[in-house]
Amino acid sequence: MFVVEAAFKDLAFMREQGIPIGRVAINATNADFRSDQFVDRFLSLSAQTQVTPDSFCIEVVEQVFLGSDYQGFRGRLARLHEAGVEIALDDFGTGYASLSHLRRIPIDRLKIDRSFVSNLPESSADLAIVEGVIGIAHALGKSVTAEGVETLEQASLLMDLGCDFLQGWYFAKASNRERLPHILANLPPVPSPADDEMLSTVSRLPAGRLGA
Repeated sequence: MFVVEAAFKDLAFMREQGIPIGRVAINATNADFRSDQFVDRFLSLSAQTQVTPDSFCIEVVEQVFLGSDYQGFRGRLARLHEAGVEIALDDFGTGYASLSHLRRIPIDRLKIDRSFVSNLPESSADLAIVEGVIGIAHALGKSVTAEGVETLEQASLLMDLGCDFLQGWYFAKASNRERLPHILANLPPVPSPADDEMLSTVSRLPAGRLGA
């Protein structure tokens, strides 16, 4: 539970400091969903700190769908989702989950694994996969984050493909919370596919850390 408690503490600190921050992501493991303890503690911390559940994104990997307690997992995830927590499927495309889970599980966001991003734009196969995932996600009403963005060329291409969020070392490496204002003030520019103007794109926060 240390990561969850630290996430609430960090977010409260950033808001007190006036740091403009959106949702904070928390990576959850298979073990976190084996009982109600994780969800109960999360909701309890929300009540204690007055940091609302919609301030967070819980990231799960495809392997959690394959456990023996699938119904229990789905119910616990649904509790978080109903409370306002965004649910993201992390490292999408590298596991063994069926696409049918995108209909059965309350997933709000797909995170395309860095293995499909690292060879862009050279790999036509990876380009087709990324474009396909973005299309499927948007057709289902879900947003998409591309992980592992390391170059301006990759960032521009992904934005042209309609990717909603970008994450990677192109924007910043992992950092402590004290350096976040400096990072936000010095984000590299990314061309907008809409009007070709330069704008800043904020990378997602990985669980328990600040940065990308």
